[in-house]
Amino acid sequence: MEYALTPMTGSEANQILTWHYPPPYSFYDMNADIADCRDFLLAVENQTGEYYSAWNSSHELSGFFSFLQQTNLVEIGLGLKPDLTGQGFGYSFVSSGVQFAVRTFHPEKIRLAVATFNQRAITLYQRMGFEVTSRYLNHTNGGQYEFLEMILDLP
Repeated sequence: MEYALTPMTGSEANQILTWHYPPPYSFYDMNADIADCRDFLLAVENQTGEYYSAWNSSHELSGFFSFLQQTNLVEIGLGLKPDLTGQGFGYSFVSSGVQFAVRTFHPEKIRLAVATFNQRAITLYQRMGFEVTSRYLNHTNGGQYEFLEMILDLP
């Protein structure tokens, strides 16, 4: 399945704020960190072009992506709607975001970050060709968590 990406609207952002993942993935709830939530809403309101809604073939909001271009690299963030996770949609969802980034930004590399406890996502990213380049600690969601930085080198 392919997903169509469109610039995110305020209404879509508010809908995404209601999504709640089951533990331990609740860490990824958009409203789990007040500063992150504020930055998310401001970016969408100011139409910075960073956030995109992802729509499935039935025209249902299925997830979101963020893209931040840095010279020859694009950093992506993403979230699949909670009731769609763990059902085999991940590969096509992430592929849609990667393809969008390649078409839109023409990077040499794509970078993402993932919490080390999220083995399900790490396995998917590795299957897609992302490689772990570093580990780091980040203070977010009221605590300090370990993350992996992963890079996809593009041909």
